[in-house]
Amino acid sequence: MKITEEQRKVLDSFSCERLAEKLENMWIVEDFYNSRNPQLEQNLKDKAYEEDENNTTAYYVIKDEEGSVVFYFSLKCGMLYDKIVEADQYQQLQKICNLLIKKIMDKSISEDKKEGFKELLESFRSKKGLTRESLESVFSADEVTIDEIFKGNQRHVGKTYSGVEIVHFCINDGYREKWEALNMPQRLGSIIFWKFIIPQVKYLLEIVGCEYIFLFAADLSEDESLVNYYRELGFTDSLVHHVAIPLYDLACKFMYQETNQLIEKQKKFFEDFNPDFSEK
Repeated sequence: MKITEEQRKVLDSFSCERLAEKLENMWIVEDFYNSRNPQLEQNLKDKAYEEDENNTTAYYVIKDEEGSVVFYFSLKCGMLYDKIVEADQYQQLQKICNLLIKKIMDKSISEDKKEGFKELLESFRSKKGLTRESLESVFSADEVTIDEIFKGNQRHVGKTYSGVEIVHFCINDGYREKWEALNMPQRLGSIIFWKFIIPQVKYLLEIVGCEYIFLFAADLSEDESLVNYYRELGFTDSLVHHVAIPLYDLACKFMYQETNQLIEKQKKFFEDFNPDFSEK
């Protein structure tokens, strides 16, 4: 059964705005927290405003009518490809990911140093930029051949496809109780995706070519609960295409879907918003 007018009115009371659109957002996000992934929380508080202001990554905050932050997500242009020819650099990056995770799990390393490793790992995941200096501050010459990482400035691939990446997709745990009190039949993340992210992608399609929307699911659970969640949103983890720079492929699953089907999927989501319990 389709979404009711009352439900639509409630969802319409939420707003979506660029993080750097208002200076007050720099302080409002201090109340944001996420117990599942504190690194995403810290990213919003420490770096997101500047990155949004500089158009490095576009950050969006979802607010309720009282101005409380409910959710945040970010978007960034990217590229998919069919085939990679040069794999040596990727193998070096994969080795770095392995070493970072090993250091984070090492009980003999102090928590202060681990925070630096986690920050570098997050830079891999969100592709904010990997510098020689950041690697040299963490790894010794016998651990990583840094010259191999930074050699050359080209990568030969097969056919390429334009895309937009959902870099961050994170709920404010402090808002869960208020959200649950609304008794919506759909999960908050699903609503954010179809009501607020897809319109941004739709606008993007009006000005540039963009064939895919993609993300990296940071899911280490045995039942792949997060991956299955993204599958429900229409993403696939098939190996037909690859991402241009899969820096965090070890710990995340690359998932994508075509943009030309999103509007119809969005329409269907709201048409089937309320489960029809009369159907068998």
